[in-house]
Amino acid sequence: MAEFRNLQLTAELAQSLGISDQICEDALNKSSVLGKKILSTSSAKQDHLSKLKEQSADPKAFSQKYLEVKAKSSDILGSYVELLSCISDDKRVKKMLKLCQQEEAVANGNGQQVISVSTEGLSQVKNKLKAITKEFERPMHENQFLNESHGVLKRTNGTIVELPSFPEWFQTHPYMTNDFSCDSDKGGSPLTLVKVPVPSQEQAIVADLINCLSGVDGHHIVAVPLEDPYARREFRFAVGMDKSLKELASKVLELASLYSTVVRFVEQKTEFHFGRVNNSLAAAMDEYIIDYLAFVAQNESQLHSGNFGIQKLVFNCESMTQLFRILAHTSQTVNNNDARGGRVLTLLHQITLSMAGDKSARDICFNLTQKASKRYLESLDEWLLKGVINDPFDEFMVEDNQVETEGELSTENCDGYWEKRYTIRKDRVPLFIADFAEKILRTGKYLNVMQQCGKRIYSPQKSRTEYTLHGGKCEEVIEEAYQFSSKMLLELLLHDYDLIGRLKWMKKFFLLEQGDFVSRCMDLCDETLRKPVMDLEPTRLDFLFGLVLRTSNVDTLYLEDLHTTLITCSLPDQIRKIVYVSNTDNSFQSEELEDKELTGYESFAFSADVKWPLSLVINSHDHSRYQMIFRHLFFIKYVERSLCQVWNSNKVARRFSPRESPLYRPAFSLRQRMLNFVRDLEYYMTSEVIEPNWHIFMEKMKKVSSVDDVLTYHTDFIDQCQRECMLMVLELLQPLRELLDCIMDFCKFILHVRNYFVEAELELTESFDASECTELRGEESEESWTSFSGEVEKHSKKFHSLLFQFLDLVGSLERDTAHARLLLRMDFNSFYNTQRKGLQNVSELSTTG
Repeated sequence: MAEFRNLQLTAELAQSLGISDQICEDALNKSSVLGKKILSTSSAKQDHLSKLKEQSADPKAFSQKYLEVKAKSSDILGSYVELLSCISDDKRVKKMLKLCQQEEAVANGNGQQVISVSTEGLSQVKNKLKAITKEFERPMHENQFLNESHGVLKRTNGTIVELPSFPEWFQTHPYMTNDFSCDSDKGGSPLTLVKVPVPSQEQAIVADLINCLSGVDGHHIVAVPLEDPYARREFRFAVGMDKSLKELASKVLELASLYSTVVRFVEQKTEFHFGRVNNSLAAAMDEYIIDYLAFVAQNESQLHSGNFGIQKLVFNCESMTQLFRILAHTSQTVNNNDARGGRVLTLLHQITLSMAGDKSARDICFNLTQKASKRYLESLDEWLLKGVINDPFDEFMVEDNQVETEGELSTENCDGYWEKRYTIRKDRVPLFIADFAEKILRTGKYLNVMQQCGKRIYSPQKSRTEYTLHGGKCEEVIEEAYQFSSKMLLELLLHDYDLIGRLKWMKKFFLLEQGDFVSRCMDLCDETLRKPVMDLEPTRLDFLFGLVLRTSNVDTLYLEDLHTTLITCSLPDQIRKIVYVSNTDNSFQSEELEDKELTGYESFAFSADVKWPLSLVINSHDHSRYQMIFRHLFFIKYVERSLCQVWNSNKVARRFSPRESPLYRPAFSLRQRMLNFVRDLEYYMTSEVIEPNWHIFMEKMKKVSSVDDVLTYHTDFIDQCQRECMLMVLELLQPLRELLDCIMDFCKFILHVRNYFVEAELELTESFDASECTELRGEESEESWTSFSGEVEKHSKKFHSLLFQFLDLVGSLERDTAHARLLLRMDFNSFYNTQRKGLQNVSELSTTG
């Protein structure tokens, strides 16, 4: 048997060296003779040394090197010298060694000799070099990919986290793997089975298959090197293997290939930087590998007991192959998607759902998903019940961006905390809880807000999240946690921070509920607010505002949080910036909207300091919208006040009888129509918009059950007020502002000429030149005013033209909106509509005449 083994090895050596079997057989026989000669002629060592010394290129250096080696290992040096002498005498051996040296020089690229080859030979050498390069580079890449210890992890928010590292020996020992060792990656060739009988082949192949099932190369079946760490493992068969045996062996090797794929996945995903979900999945798969290795050991035991053929091995592997197909498919799916965290759970859940028709396969996938999700769901429970993110490997669905600290939370930056501090990473939300992602986010936020307020509240909830096929268990736990956290935060806002009182305070000052305070403010600040906004002194305005607070009967609650401010852009521009442009065009800056021609009345507004956590409800966006409604109402109040001053200035003219003062009658009539319009507008905004919507808002607040409901109801209230007050429709707001400006021009004109009322009644008005009024109005009119009545007629035409235009715009809106009520109030009994028809008839008659 030993002789047969020697001949087989000799044939394989001849095949690898590219020489004939006869030459190798002669060399083998000669080597035996040489061995005997070496053992029997030790006395001739000095002759062999002299011969080698003569044949060397540098005899002196050879002698010096011989003495140096002799001092270190004198026991075997003599036999080695005799072997070298015998080799030097054999020309065929020297030729073979020289040929091998040349091939090695070509392969390594370090050869010093120039070998002339043909074009075809050069192409073969090139292909061989590429193959060798792949075989040398690929194992290094694969081992590095599977075994490299990553010491740091860079999170998505930029922070660096140090990770535990594997021991160094895990990298330096290449055989510490359950997969095929890196020796097989060097492209070893299987031993030949030429001239071996089929029964003997079967026994040898079954033994090799048992080895391959364990991740070890056999003698006649060897694993092919992998070009990619995730590639399917292939195998190389020995030359001369029977075709029927090869077919049966391929069925068994399918299981070995699947096992190799799963083992590589497990060993790779065990590393810390792949995250706890992948670690848990690898641990779950490793349990199946343990059972698999026990299965392989049982088959090996049957092989040693005898009467165990390849067909029985194929039969035994069928059920295990089905299992590892599922495991390999799962691992390949995770690898191909480069998944981690919640993304891995989504893929596992999808695979589980796809196995609905196969109960055993679905149970396997369900088991993998359940075990892989365990650590992830533990982090989810901590977020739901404590408001804490436990995410050491940056794989959880909620991300903490850490934009604010507790002491910096106010009205201006609470939006950043609420919207940006904690965000959902959609790519890491497991599919089976995707429908509850927003509720999960809010639940943890509520608990975190209470922690920011110094409240350490932990949920008494006993149930925990658990993976189920349709998410029913998770839904129950999430809903219960959400209800608890929402209820606790709502109680905190309502009782500890007086949310309702603060909302009423905002309505009192920003929605002009307390009218006496507004009137007192206009009385004391009138002279200051009439100036252009660029000429105003904020310190003087603050002083006057403080005086108003001290002299009025306004409630002193939260007054320290109320301040004055001047907004240098017009109201329509502010609406464009906040409502329209801020959502689409960030280049629209507030500096571009600065209007230096605004007066103090047009730019004056209140600002409120809202502390945390009330700033979650009254945020910066809602605060700005409160300011817009205030500016709109405050300017209308100013226009009404100016018309009342005109009415008060008409006292002298009202002493005359209508027959004695015919010039004033159109002015009085126009003033009263303007006053009616302004008061109707004011009544509509306060009594038909703000008050009803506030009542609805307060009724909803009595039944509120969560903070999200508060946010929704409050936002709806502000939206409704802003829309029905025509602040959301610029097509209505712009004509309305022009109409109010027209009224203010009329008021300025009347207040300026009031000193001439008596002279006008004494029939001196016709000679009155109103050129001085142009200086007051800031206009340069080429057209001189010829009479008081002519100027009144001019204002009347402009007012009615703008009013008709405004009413047409309101009428063009849907009748079921709140603007329909405004149209009914302003055009009561179709007064203006009838008047407009009369004017059109007069115009047509004058045209035809």
